[in-house]
Amino acid sequence: MKKRLALLLAVVMAIFSLGMVSFAKGNSVTEMSWSDGEQAVKESGIKGSFVTLDEIDIKFWVPNDYKPVKITAEEKEEGYIAYYENSKTKGVVSVMYVDLNGMSLEEYKKELKGMSDVTEVEDCIINDIKCVGYRMPEQDSLCLFYTTQKGYGLEFTFAPVTDDDDDSIQIPAYIMSSIMEAE
Repeated sequence: MKKRLALLLAVVMAIFSLGMVSFAKGNSVTEMSWSDGEQAVKESGIKGSFVTLDEIDIKFWVPNDYKPVKITAEEKEEGYIAYYENSKTKGVVSVMYVDLNGMSLEEYKKELKGMSDVTEVEDCIINDIKCVGYRMPEQDSLCLFYTTQKGYGLEFTFAPVTDDDDDSIQIPAYIMSSIMEAE
């Protein structure tokens, strides 16, 4: 069990340079799949279920101790479509639409690299879907960004994720590995 969890965490840490590896030196694409995450979740004993975002035909796994938070009309206007929070750990997962003004994923990635509060911008493929992963260290968060068929971006944000606490990546890693197209 610990070996499998360690492997999964090593992959995710490599994505975002939370440990030993930084892909900033090369053109690597990091790949993850639910088959890896599912096995680690089973071995860890964490219970959860999949939620589907019907508006965008995406589903992802959420631990049972992460509860949905009601989104206000103002937050919906800002683009939020889902928000989950663990009241004990203060862990959050938010999902929101971002208007790309017609930009491609590659163009958005270039824009991210120019932002002073964004680091470690990397190409990823999760469950055969291309996305961009990046960190926002000042906000103790990491994000995955997908483009949609309707010309918007879909951003998953996980917090807190810090360099000071390697355990802070465990639940986000499980959730990230589960993001996939709804059936």
